[in-house]
Amino acid sequence: MRRGTVLNLLILLLLGLSTLLLTLHLSRRQSGLEERTQWFGGYTAFLDRKLHLTKAGDWGMGRTVKENDMAIWVEADRSLVRAGDLLLYLEPGSGRLVAHRVVEVVDQLFRTKGDALPSPDNYLVENFEGLVIGVIYSR
Repeated sequence: MRRGTVLNLLILLLLGLSTLLLTLHLSRRQSGLEERTQWFGGYTAFLDRKLHLTKAGDWGMGRTVKENDMAIWVEADRSLVRAGDLLLYLEPGSGRLVAHRVVEVVDQLFRTKGDALPSPDNYLVENFEGLVIGVIYSR
């Protein structure tokens, strides 16, 4: 390889590394981001599946998932759903897409609740789109 080519590759590598370090440094400075992640533990076990993105609406999830955040979700079998998981589903009656936390599993149906709401939802979820495994937080 020519000396000039090697030098160019080293410069590109250094630029990429400095960009990564600057991005990590600036992301730490975003106030509240560290506190918000404590309400959401991602699931690395599902990263071998197709990931879907959905823009969050006013889901009543408080600081866990705010309006305009991007929810990262995967399709999952109902046998994998546990209390504490975030379930993405069409809300009975309104048909709007929401994500709420599973608070109880009752005969293969799911009782859900928005983290910021005072009480569980007044319905059981039978059909769902998937499990939320991560959130890309908006500003």
